Amino acid sequence: MIFKYAERLYDDLNRELTAIKLDEDKKIKVLESASAVCIRYLKRLKDFFLENPPKDKEQEIRFFKTVKPKFKSLVIFYLQATNIELRVPVGNKERIAAYFVSELNILTHFFESQTAFYHYVRMGATYLDEQYFVRGIYNLGLDPDEGVADADPAFSTSHDNRLAQVLASEMLLAWLEKNILMARNRESGYENHDGGRAGNLDTDQYRFNRIDLRMEGNESHQQWSAFY
Repeated sequence: MIFKYAERLYDDLNRELTAIKLDEDKKIKVLESASAVCIRYLKRLKDFFLENPPKDKEQEIRFFKTVKPKFKSLVIFYLQATNIELRVPVGNKERIAAYFVSELNILTHFFESQTAFYHYVRMGATYLDEQYFVRGIYNLGLDPDEGVADADPAFSTSHDNRLAQVLASEMLLAWLEKNILMARNRESGYENHDGGRAGNLDTDQYRFNRIDLRMEGNESHQQWSAFY
């Protein structure tokens, strides 16, 4: 039941994000509104999960590996994008492009630090799933997420947030690359926070196949896509 509910909830979330893109004119406002919507939907997912817990370990692993990270990654992406956009410097296109390049370098370091875990998920491995995606298991030798110490133990595992961070970073990577190109583009230029030309939300602009999270097991699946 949790998986069918999550799939419907995810579709509803996507529709709201699309509506925000159509309704809002200012980029910062769009990012802030999207962040709030994603947080609200993650809360709804949590409430339903706690009222309808998984029946066995297999369902628990499936939820924390393929469902929760899809929702949490959108929260992380929009919050990080908002923070980056708020700090865009005033200046010419070279200065603005350099700013986004510096943020891209930071993101590159994150991917380098997560190489082993990224490849584990990317390759569809399962041999560590019980260590990564079962509540109450925190193997220090597997580098658990630092936020697990004060996370809700009923709704967190040692690595579901780490997976969400990886997914969000993939979206942020494409978003930063787009902003760099637009900042360097003499014809398009880059508008400040009150404009909407650089890095605007476009739900069809990017689709990621790097990590394919399966919502309904082997029978059907949804490719991870970024909504911006």
